[in-house]
Amino acid sequence: MSLKMPSPDGNGLSPLPSPPPSPPLLSGGRPRLPASLAAFSPASLHGSSTATVPLNIAHRGFKARWPENSLAAFRAALDPTQGGAQAIETDVHLSRDGAVVLSHDPTLRRCFGRPERICDCDWAMLATLRTERLPGEPMARLADVLELLAEPANETAWVLLDIKRDDPPQELLQRVAETVEAAPGDWAGRIVLGCWQAVAMRICRELMPSLPVAYIGFSLSCAEALLAHHPDVVQVFNMEQHVLVGSRGARFVRAAQDELSPAGRHSVLAWTVNDPEWMEWSIRRGLDGVITDDPAAYDKVLRRRRSEAAQKKLLMVVDENTPLQTAGNETAVGPFPHPPASSTLTGFFIRRWARLYAWTGFVKGVAIVFNSIMWVRNGSWQTHLQKTLGQ
Repeated sequence: MSLKMPSPDGNGLSPLPSPPPSPPLLSGGRPRLPASLAAFSPASLHGSSTATVPLNIAHRGFKARWPENSLAAFRAALDPTQGGAQAIETDVHLSRDGAVVLSHDPTLRRCFGRPERICDCDWAMLATLRTERLPGEPMARLADVLELLAEPANETAWVLLDIKRDDPPQELLQRVAETVEAAPGDWAGRIVLGCWQAVAMRICRELMPSLPVAYIGFSLSCAEALLAHHPDVVQVFNMEQHVLVGSRGARFVRAAQDELSPAGRHSVLAWTVNDPEWMEWSIRRGLDGVITDDPAAYDKVLRRRRSEAAQKKLLMVVDENTPLQTAGNETAVGPFPHPPASSTLTGFFIRRWARLYAWTGFVKGVAIVFNSIMWVRNGSWQTHLQKTLGQ
């Protein structure tokens, strides 16, 4: 409702002129990807020395060893001697007084042992809490993690924000934008906004057009619809890892990473990858990033692969007359291990792979149910996205 003032002739009231709309926060052209993502060259597609492996992205920080979403977990994840991650992933919620805090859950119960919802608590109260998991870390805010990333030791690291669906998206993203704008430095290219909902994607583009947007989800149908009909809305796909298994997932990854497509190349990340077998699979599939609870475990996989590659390169330069090059002696420096540690069809080997693929089947079944429900409620993904994004 507009304010009113006396009209010039004194015979009535006329509305005050509306103020001009404020420019979008963080304006500055097209979204800019983090440099490590923009320079990615999938190792599975290239045999040159320029090939890279999926980035090491710490899920809620170094969650395997520290309380999740704490500054201690983030610091350990980015420490080359501990986690060795190039980026961190975290979740954002709003406190009652508008502070952007880092928590996966909308309530305090799991991490802090209290029943309250975060949206019902002021930051002054939240700041006094300590995690039940030792060593009892305080809750962090988005401003705190941006301060951590601004440290010289972390100048190349970036953060993926999971925009949770529990808060009103307009209010939450407005507060996120204000927090980022208030933090010293240029954050374009250092923050990726992860969205589960199309409405959040639209608001991100309106408020923070210079920051790239990621679709987070386990629906390949939604991801395919975004890529086919709204490729400029998102720059990154952050998919549940198991839905990418199989021929359909492989086709999607190839299509998303196609540098010759009209909208350009899209990055593909996978969450949450904690098994060494799936880490190896992610490398072979040529994904751009692996989101894991244990960045040290993934770093170990990467170091082992580098060591194996160095040994193989050494074999290639050995004089052809040496015994190492003869078929009968090739095993003198090999064979090179591949997860799982042994390919022998032992009972353990069979049980482990049965467990891994049984979980894959379960996740894909859940995705089918989810897509069916969405179809009943909203029609096809293409229709739903068209209504929400207006393109």
